[in-house]
Amino acid sequence: MTGHIRKHQKLLWIVISAAVIISFVAYFNPASRLEAGGGANFGTIDGKPLRRDMLVDASRLARLGGYLRLGEGYDGAQGKQQGFDLNQEMYLNVLLLQRAKDLGIEVGDASIAAWIRQNLRDEKGPIAYQAFLENRLNPSKERFTETEFIDWVRLQVIRGHLADLAGVTGDLVTPREASANFQRQNETFVVSFAHFSSSNYLSSVNLDPAAISSFYSNRLAVYRIPERHVLSYVRFAAADFTAQAEGELSKVTDLTNRLETIYAQRGAANFTDATGQPLTKPAALEQLRGDILTNQAIALATAKANEFANAVYRQKPMQVANFINEALNRKLTVANTEPFAENNRPAGLEDLFNLGEEVVKLTPERPFTLPMRGAQGVVVAALTRRVPSEVPAFATVQTRVTEDYRRFKSQEAARTAGEAFAAAVTNGLAQGKAFAEIAAEKNVTVTELSPFTISGQTIAGLDPRLSPNTIKSAVFQLKAGAASSFQPAGDGGLVAFLKERRPVDDATLKAGLNSFLEEQRDQRKTLAFQEWLNREFVKSGLSALMKPDTAEQ
Repeated sequence: MTGHIRKHQKLLWIVISAAVIISFVAYFNPASRLEAGGGANFGTIDGKPLRRDMLVDASRLARLGGYLRLGEGYDGAQGKQQGFDLNQEMYLNVLLLQRAKDLGIEVGDASIAAWIRQNLRDEKGPIAYQAFLENRLNPSKERFTETEFIDWVRLQVIRGHLADLAGVTGDLVTPREASANFQRQNETFVVSFAHFSSSNYLSSVNLDPAAISSFYSNRLAVYRIPERHVLSYVRFAAADFTAQAEGELSKVTDLTNRLETIYAQRGAANFTDATGQPLTKPAALEQLRGDILTNQAIALATAKANEFANAVYRQKPMQVANFINEALNRKLTVANTEPFAENNRPAGLEDLFNLGEEVVKLTPERPFTLPMRGAQGVVVAALTRRVPSEVPAFATVQTRVTEDYRRFKSQEAARTAGEAFAAAVTNGLAQGKAFAEIAAEKNVTVTELSPFTISGQTIAGLDPRLSPNTIKSAVFQLKAGAASSFQPAGDGGLVAFLKERRPVDDATLKAGLNSFLEEQRDQRKTLAFQEWLNREFVKSGLSALMKPDTAEQ
């Protein structure tokens, strides 16, 4: 398999792409500090010293895994929001590779090929391997290689083998246990409910000036303006390199054949116009050529940006004046941003993919960003100054505060009304009254829902402002004929009444139990593997390396 894959390395993308200066990119790799001078202590695993090469390889695999899962933003704010920790992933990779070695697990080409055939797909179906390399792997800003991808796949196969070994207890889920769980998740609920929306109480809110002022004073943290940044930057526009890119493209003698091959591999359905309509083949080939030309222009812009950035970084000490002077010496235009918060994109830099991730890394000692790629080219920026966080005067945010106060009080009124209705329902049901009767007495509107199951993803007829999970959690523990307490939800809350619980019929149980049993066993295996992995992580000594003082600097 590996030999077969190697045949595909001479791709169109590689033929026409510009050389990239690696030294600058490598400078910021978390593994770069591992590549410093010898003699460093990197900790231990199972009482034995961790080698630099082990960590460098594991770090690169962690980065590739993050990129494949989350895209270019894996090591920034987006990654944090998704729970991705690059440092932790690196050490977990070290552990998996070591345990595979301890257990004698070897992964051959056939296993790698099988994993790729099974897993290389998107929402539309399988992806051609060459198309994956050209369109997903090669364009990455870190220039991940095919060899690294093969090594990453090998790691996934190892993970699967270890999961099978550690998760053997998952097979202990019995048909009887699975049957009980299946019936709980697939019985039918017939429910009616009363929704108390805060929007119904907005007009009744008393906008007392003193109360609004007090509301502001008690919530100063909400209105605090965060620290903002001012950047000076140089843009290497892709448009400035289009002619050079066209010249590079013209050197590819069999370009038409290559475009035809890519078109066939992707499939005609994957080429559409701005309205989503399929393109004719000639139009699709022209679009493909334009995409390649744009990427080539950006690659050339990236090379120039790297050249500039390396020149700036070679000057010590690192300071913004060096950035400005180097730009002026090269006759480059230096632009400045307005102050902007970390997660915002200022005017002039809207097209950058990872601006926020780079800005958060800037310090007075290291005030320069990596070259940042965008739809229009590549930008290198320097931190000119930081504007401290501040609390704005009430007069400047009074309109916002007033609307927040109105919304808060309306939600409070909705909650009060809902809780009063829930108490009335409890008393009324105890007296033998029907839920609808109680609602009519209180002038509360009742909504009848279509029957649903706990395992279903949606509930027909449910107000889009409400989550199906709120209704499900409200009634799951109820007996037929009982009502829930007031449940906060969306812009207010609700009180639900369970009219009926219908058990799963025998035909549905028979049809779905076998696949459900397999799902239950897979879930149990996954849990068992995670518990084993956590224990091994601690036992190996790697968990001690996750302390803040050893985290990535």
